[in-house]
Amino acid sequence: SSASSQVLKYWGTQPGTDGPHYVGAVVFFLFVLGLLIVRGREKWWLLTATLLSVMLAWGKNFMPFTDFFIDFFPGYNKFRAVTMTLIIAQFCIPLLGALALRDLFNGAIGKKELIKGFNIAVASTGGFLLIILMLPGIAGSFINEAYETGYPDWLQAALVTDRKDLLRTDAFRSLVFVLLGAGTIFAFLKEKLRKEYVFLILGLLVLTDLWSVDKRYLDASRFEKPSDIKKQLSPSAADQFILADESYKRVLNLSASTFNDNSPTSYFHSSIGGYHGAKMRRYQELIDSVLFRNIMLFEQVAQTATSLDDFQPVFRNTNGLNMLNARYVIINPEAPPLVNDHALGNAWFAGNLLLADNANEELLATMTLNPGTEAVT
Repeated sequence: SSASSQVLKYWGTQPGTDGPHYVGAVVFFLFVLGLLIVRGREKWWLLTATLLSVMLAWGKNFMPFTDFFIDFFPGYNKFRAVTMTLIIAQFCIPLLGALALRDLFNGAIGKKELIKGFNIAVASTGGFLLIILMLPGIAGSFINEAYETGYPDWLQAALVTDRKDLLRTDAFRSLVFVLLGAGTIFAFLKEKLRKEYVFLILGLLVLTDLWSVDKRYLDASRFEKPSDIKKQLSPSAADQFILADESYKRVLNLSASTFNDNSPTSYFHSSIGGYHGAKMRRYQELIDSVLFRNIMLFEQVAQTATSLDDFQPVFRNTNGLNMLNARYVIINPEAPPLVNDHALGNAWFAGNLLLADNANEELLATMTLNPGTEAVT
């Protein structure tokens, strides 16, 4: 069990999951109550939007539906993750719950119909949680089929035990919140509680419910003092060398994963690399077709180099880096960087214009032209 606690607690089919999209047990109970007692068309569009957002969030688990939206809804394929659609459900579920409270308090629904809807909401939400408590196996195998089937039997058994316990614990926790919320509303229906107290109690229940789950994923350990961050961002020997040059220039750091790294390079310098989840497509194409090839030249030389001087001839063939004004290249952060005398500066005039038939040829031409005197369009 101690070993399994070091492994991700999530066992579903969505890779990279860290925390849930959690609306709260009390809020979801009110949502179900709203489905049963709220009249009018707003209930139906809120339900439809909620179901749509959940179905879209299934992604590859419901690929025909996902493909339909990718193919026929402009802009849908620009979303980085399909689970972003769950923000719709996170808006609609509490809204319908709020409408349920509205109708509960304004007397718009008859007492008999209200009690019937209330009983069904308690039975459905509470009953579902009771089923999970008694039969946790309905939540799947508790083993991530894509990653964990190769684990030793003892670790798989520990994972299954821990995950069942986690599911039961949270099911019981949610059941307590549902019953407390339902009990508060029941006391109002029996005229044992005033409306103001119902609002206060439900507000505290929702706050406690959400706060305690949120603290699992965003607690005090996730926050750091600015002074601690600055200590981590102390300049290396290479950084100090480059900072002494106050001219405008860019820096390529080959001692880290150049285009997937958030190292201090971008903190101290204008960096060729760095990471962002939404790069401009044209710059990404330049990275994929030109800059990666330029960087491979350094990697090839590194296999036989005996000193930094062996890297200098490479700069004659790194047109992409030269045009981006990569004045310095960090090979070892604790040593002086390579100085690129072929870097072209921030701007320059090219006297000769080359013509290309299409965008692909234009991009490839940057590999062979003389960028100091030639341009391509």
